[in-house]
Amino acid sequence: MKNFGRYSRGRHSPSRGFSMIELVVVLVVILITSAITAPSFMRAYQYYQVSNAATSMANVIKYTRYEAIRRNTPINCVIGPAPVGTIAWTDSIANLVPDNVERQVTFSPVITLLAPASLPPGAVANLVLAANVGPLIPLGNTVAQVQFDQRGAVNPPPAGALVSFVGNTGVPGAGYRAIIVLPSGSMQLWKADATGTWSFLH
Repeated sequence: MKNFGRYSRGRHSPSRGFSMIELVVVLVVILITSAITAPSFMRAYQYYQVSNAATSMANVIKYTRYEAIRRNTPINCVIGPAPVGTIAWTDSIANLVPDNVERQVTFSPVITLLAPASLPPGAVANLVLAANVGPLIPLGNTVAQVQFDQRGAVNPPPAGALVSFVGNTGVPGAGYRAIIVLPSGSMQLWKADATGTWSFLH
């Protein structure tokens, strides 16, 4: 008597792999998806690069101020040329040289500190209105110094607020960042889109 409820031990259903057509279809789907998502990924990455550079610059300025208070002596934040690009550092040793032990950030020729003229027309005036801090005094984007005294205030006190701009020289669509340093030494970070419309970050 045959038992139809059992499979024969020697029989196996034939296993089937992917056909060439199925592999080509999967590859085409992957390529189409990559083509759609790559531009938005690049935009997000460029936005991140500008934000990261501005945050790093703000951290160097903030660290310089805290060091002046902690050590009870005036300390400079210096901007100067690097072998490639620009460098900003806390000149704790006061020798106008970025030593390895000092807090510093190096900007590439692309993601870098910008002169006000590199921003969209009206961007600086828009920032003055948005920040409401009086006249803005741009720091040099290649050579500059800001000294903080023992109280953490800018020395000598500027007739307004100091500002540094950060952006991508090759991709204006990545937006811009502004680091504002008030005479008291406190700091604000702002961001702008490609048109120069600013909004407060912190």
